[in-house]
Amino acid sequence: MKPVKIIALALAVCMALGLGSAMAAYSLDLAVTSDGVTPKSAFLLGETVYMTISASNDAGAEEIAGAAFSLQYPADVLTGPAVDADGVAVDSSIVTSFSFSITKDSVTTDTHRQNTVVSGTVGTVYFAGAGISSTGTYPAQGADPELFTAKFTVRNDAVLGPFQVTLKPTELYNPDAGYGDASDASQTPEAVTVLVGANTPGSAEEFPVLLDTFAAQDYDLKTQSGWVISGTVTYTDTGYQTGTLNVAVFDTSDTTFSTPLGGSSYPWVAGQSQQAYTVEAPSNGTYYIGAYVDSDGDDVIDAAEAIGTYTDEVITIADGDDPTDRDFSIVDPKTGGVPDFYTAWAAGYGDIGGPNADYDKDGYSNLVEYGNGTDPTSQDAAGGTDYDADTDSRVAPWTVISGTSLTMDVDGTAMVDDVVATDGDWFGAFGPGGDADCRAVFQIGDGLTANVGAFDVTLVGDANDEIITYKLRQSNVNDSKSMATLDSEDTTTFASGTTESDVTIVFEATRTQQFTIITGWNWISFNVLPDDVTTLNAVLGSNLDSFSQIKTQTSSAIKFNGNWLGNQAIFDEINDGMMFLIESTADLTMEVTGAPIDTNQNITLLDGWTWISYLPDTCMTVETALASVVDNILQVKSQTQSKILFNGNLIGSLSQMCPSLGYIIEMDGADTLTYPAAK
Repeated sequence: MKPVKIIALALAVCMALGLGSAMAAYSLDLAVTSDGVTPKSAFLLGETVYMTISASNDAGAEEIAGAAFSLQYPADVLTGPAVDADGVAVDSSIVTSFSFSITKDSVTTDTHRQNTVVSGTVGTVYFAGAGISSTGTYPAQGADPELFTAKFTVRNDAVLGPFQVTLKPTELYNPDAGYGDASDASQTPEAVTVLVGANTPGSAEEFPVLLDTFAAQDYDLKTQSGWVISGTVTYTDTGYQTGTLNVAVFDTSDTTFSTPLGGSSYPWVAGQSQQAYTVEAPSNGTYYIGAYVDSDGDDVIDAAEAIGTYTDEVITIADGDDPTDRDFSIVDPKTGGVPDFYTAWAAGYGDIGGPNADYDKDGYSNLVEYGNGTDPTSQDAAGGTDYDADTDSRVAPWTVISGTSLTMDVDGTAMVDDVVATDGDWFGAFGPGGDADCRAVFQIGDGLTANVGAFDVTLVGDANDEIITYKLRQSNVNDSKSMATLDSEDTTTFASGTTESDVTIVFEATRTQQFTIITGWNWISFNVLPDDVTTLNAVLGSNLDSFSQIKTQTSSAIKFNGNWLGNQAIFDEINDGMMFLIESTADLTMEVTGAPIDTNQNITLLDGWTWISYLPDTCMTVETALASVVDNILQVKSQTQSKILFNGNLIGSLSQMCPSLGYIIEMDGADTLTYPAAK
């Protein structure tokens, strides 16, 4: 048996001289690399693996004269070092810088041997060596000397995943060499002494035992098909495309998925905004990462599908997984600020308006209906996600106050300009407290003759002679316009126990807002919504000739060589409570006509700065106008003035907020702004 023969040969001199008792604490260590220098634990198929065994002698003074131990490995994962029939390494598959040799007559002969034995899927390399001195002296050794370095190769057919190698004592049954009992029928092997030292030649302790045995040491490694690159893909543009998120690695900056080197796929569901990913680069080199949502399952990037690329830097892979999180975003391709996927989908339903419109007024915007898979022209989306009662024409927009003791009946006709109100519009009556002081609410057409604008309400109250005002919230079902709330100049004086019949209440459907524009930049905001916001010209008319740039916080349009580039539908954001910046080349007065925007609609404020419009018809103090969010305000600015939080108070030159002017507000946390109701 060759392992017995080689190990016995290597230790023969030490044994012949006699081994003394253990004199110092020693241990063995295993370092695994692919280049002989940098430790690592993951390897690619076909990659070279170097395993270096060192002796730790921090606590010992004796030099090492002999060594014997084994390294066990999975033969179905690794190909072991090449050795000849006598255990001599071939092609430097096992090397040592240690003095396992004998010099005689000026000739140095190696005295280390390594046999490789494979049994099934288990491979074992038996290491043995002895330093033999013919002169009685031994070469000096440094701390933690390297005993052997063995070269392995990951098999190309290895199964990917974790595996172990084990450094362990060598066990032999060879009674002639002193290992095992010749009378033992079961031939139980014994552990070979691991390390033998060298002291003064001729002394009783010339070859002391430095390490008799040790517990087997397991080392966890793994194989993989490439070096891992990981991160998170974020889709917060609209986030409504669903399907499969495909993430891939490329060796070119052209990440359009025509030449991916490998990748991963993940389900992308409605409402999802992020996905952690991992992909593998096949070898060392420089790489790029790209991703898209395959919304139709054809494994091809279509023009409207959300797509993105990691652009922070080129990713360099060098013998290991990428240590940096490669986070990036995907976005929806757009034309004129509108997602292309939405345009294609909406075309199947006619002119239903933009993504944020609620064409059928069922509480779900057109974009949400896309995500929910419902019909944007039919009020059938109940039970879906992202419901907004404020855009549901079936829900009363106001709640009548309770606890009153007096009543008064009023009936008649609601008119919008010179046309009767539409069935489904909501008619509301209010006391001096404004919207929070609702005295009656009625849906036009409810139980009365259809299409005549009739209403019949019972007003409630606690005191006579209160002035009752009226509002009409238009339903605009199957209309791309929002549900505008109209005011009336007609009033009723509350008189308990009386009835007023055949009353005509007229609501102003449109009004004109005036803006004073100066040369240069102007901060403006709208409290009217034009009928058509799909083009710049539809909103600004001939004034557009004097303008060179228009901006919101998130979008822009610019005039270049006489043509407008960018988001042509930027004024679709009027109804979102957005301030606009307009750059003008001349001083002028601009008028815009449209339906009044509901003063009480919610405006979302970000943590930090938000550009906001001012919706009320009259000026208010900053504290009054922003009462709903005043506790979180850090700073408010107009184009020329500001107010800032200092020692718990808002101080500065900005005293009032007024119609037609735009403002920016800095918040200490996200919040929702609602302007006070008119009183």
